[in-house]
Amino acid sequence: MADSPTITPSSPTARERLSGMTIDDEERIPEQEDEEEEDLYSSHPLPPPRKPASKTAPIFANWKRKQLSPAPPSSSAVNLSSDPFHPLNSSQFPAPRPREAPPRGQPTRPAAPPRILAVDIPASSLRPLAFRIFTKKHNLTLKSEALALLCSFIGRKCGADWKTSGSAEKLLEEVARTWKRNEGAAAILVDGNEALKAVIRDLEVEGPSANKSSLLTRGESFDFAGASGMNAASLGGDDEEGSSQQRQSAQMVISSKTGPNLEDINPRDYIHVVDAFTQPKYKYNQSRKQFERAPKPSLLPDATSKAQVFLTRYYLIHHRLLRNPSFQPPTFAPSSSMTSRGTKTYFKITPIAHLLGRSGKPFFIFGLLSTSPDTGQLMLEDPTGSIQLDTTHARPIPEDGVWFCPGSFVVVDGTFEADGRFTAYTIGQPPSERRETSAEVFGHMDFLGINMPLEFSAGGGGGRGLRLAEKRLANEGKGKVIVLSEVHLDLPKTHEALTKLFEKWESEANGEDEVEVPAVVIMCGRFVSNGFGVGNGSLGYKEALDTFAVTISAFNTLLTKTIFVLVPSDGDPWGAAFTGGASGVLPRKSVPDVFSGKLKRVFTVANSANKKDGGGGRVVFGSNPCRVGYFTREIVVFRDDLGARFARNAVRFKALSSDDATDGPANKEKGAEGHEMDVDGLTGTVPRTQQEEDETTPVQSGVPDSVKMARKLVKTILDQSYLSPYPVNIRPVLWDYTHALTLFPLPNYLILADSSTPPFTVTYEGCHVVNPGPFLVVDERRKGRFVEFVVGAQAGAGGKVVDFVY
Repeated sequence: MADSPTITPSSPTARERLSGMTIDDEERIPEQEDEEEEDLYSSHPLPPPRKPASKTAPIFANWKRKQLSPAPPSSSAVNLSSDPFHPLNSSQFPAPRPREAPPRGQPTRPAAPPRILAVDIPASSLRPLAFRIFTKKHNLTLKSEALALLCSFIGRKCGADWKTSGSAEKLLEEVARTWKRNEGAAAILVDGNEALKAVIRDLEVEGPSANKSSLLTRGESFDFAGASGMNAASLGGDDEEGSSQQRQSAQMVISSKTGPNLEDINPRDYIHVVDAFTQPKYKYNQSRKQFERAPKPSLLPDATSKAQVFLTRYYLIHHRLLRNPSFQPPTFAPSSSMTSRGTKTYFKITPIAHLLGRSGKPFFIFGLLSTSPDTGQLMLEDPTGSIQLDTTHARPIPEDGVWFCPGSFVVVDGTFEADGRFTAYTIGQPPSERRETSAEVFGHMDFLGINMPLEFSAGGGGGRGLRLAEKRLANEGKGKVIVLSEVHLDLPKTHEALTKLFEKWESEANGEDEVEVPAVVIMCGRFVSNGFGVGNGSLGYKEALDTFAVTISAFNTLLTKTIFVLVPSDGDPWGAAFTGGASGVLPRKSVPDVFSGKLKRVFTVANSANKKDGGGGRVVFGSNPCRVGYFTREIVVFRDDLGARFARNAVRFKALSSDDATDGPANKEKGAEGHEMDVDGLTGTVPRTQQEEDETTPVQSGVPDSVKMARKLVKTILDQSYLSPYPVNIRPVLWDYTHALTLFPLPNYLILADSSTPPFTVTYEGCHVVNPGPFLVVDERRKGRFVEFVVGAQAGAGGKVVDFVY
């Protein structure tokens, strides 16, 4: 032991000898080492320095390491101590590499979500929540194996706080909607087969956490363009190459979570004009409370289709009433609220057949307002029976704020008398339902047949990217819609006004600011001043459309970038040839092709020379009514003089005394502000000076008659959720095509081209209703009028009435 050499502190240790050796240096390809050494020798006269050692010692190395690695340096070459207990300096460890910021424009990597500890959820604990969502809300039946599969899925995704965080309810809601979208409304039995497993697998691809919003929106993991089978016709393409590009564009928009690149989006690819005779038909199953695919409609159906028209309207509105909070019984309520009239906290609808033997008691009844064919008295009908109404003391709610005419569904509060009459005290319209509320129940339905489920318009499902595209395009001025009505193409001054309007749009598009031209221009009839068949035969009508083709042929930008939709009226062919301009059958077919050949040819020639723009403009001759789909929004176009027809057929009520008007329940329904109708906004119905005064003064100080009439018309139509709430002898309809007249769910925009009502823009229950009025102002010379709005705009979404001088 005494002869052992003394180890000085300056001799190297084994740890320090390994400081110059790393696995990365020793396992590199020799060719790469030679190239890097040549680069280093070219810039440095000395040999290249070794890389600092990694923090983790190479304990287990590859067997090739001994062949590739050089011999370790001797102890004398490295001035380090071999004492294992000698402390090492911090300079011997490599300095941490500073984290470089990502390049500008590239998103940073998101932090990893927290892991969730999976738990086992008993079926008895999840059954009440699953029953409320699947059975009560979506009318689905869960089998035991499906419930066990959902228990495992919720426990794995949500963890121990599945009940308190609310994430389990959101996941179950998404599973139910996806099931109905994939399997259809008829598949009400949910079992644990491969269909449910496929739904769960699709929801699990997003990540391990159920608390991420992207899981519920499926913004990145789902391809609805491919899953829903988007074809070329649905996206407006004609060839396979164009349709594949449009599918890729649709997939990019739907799957984009942070917002799509607007340069790759052609908004015209997302504009769909749906004809009333090609719109898919769904029948409403009142027992399941769901829509089912109906057989192909016929122009000559059997007699049962007539009764089915009113039954469908009844059950749709009745179930809509039951979803209203005012008609839902509270979960915990005192017994007095069920029996006492003064303390009742909700309204209960009683079928007419249940009134027998209960005379002298108050009831709420709901049904179709009609007239008796024998006595001419007002009657109320429902599927269980009919009863005579005594409206002597009836008060409409709201007063002078809605029209009641035979063919409308009403809610009546009154008393059943011993002689079989029902004395009505108050009578009102069934309250409407917002589109977002309807999407919670029927979000899986695609009523237009364009592969856009209803839940997309409410921001659910995979529609998040589409909604972002709508807003961003609206901010850039794209998505503008122009509405013109009563465009008489046989008058020279009409073409002067159109030329003035087209020149303005063309100059703005080609100017320095490059204002976007309108995406859609909707023109409603009559397209001849005196109507078809009255002094204007087929030749005169064709000459009017050919003159319009010559007028628009001078504006190439509009021909290649704008979609023109022409909607006929009762004065256009062919119906006017048999009715003489009187009320015809609804829905009406489009203008025949024999009159539209030259106008279509003008658009075809202009777009064939500008194929590079993609999409292109076109002219569409739509039916009356027709619908326009733009991304997730729905626009309904209807040309009819509704205001004049309501005024002729409305039921007149007895004028109220001053005491009754102040103390009656009708006054309570008006609210604190005294509005006859609760609307979100109204513009353009009064002159500019008068309108500025009305914006600064209360509504009670005096509402113009034009405003009252607009509110009255809008509330009547939207509450009825039907475009023709009249008896069939007043306004005939095609029994098998009444689904095209239904306004359930409420559209985003409703265009009522009514020449008998002053122009207006009203927003009611989230639905923007516009009426442009006649294109040429009658009382003023050389003045035109139209309505414009931008779909998806945040400010001024309801549109405005624009006057111009030509």
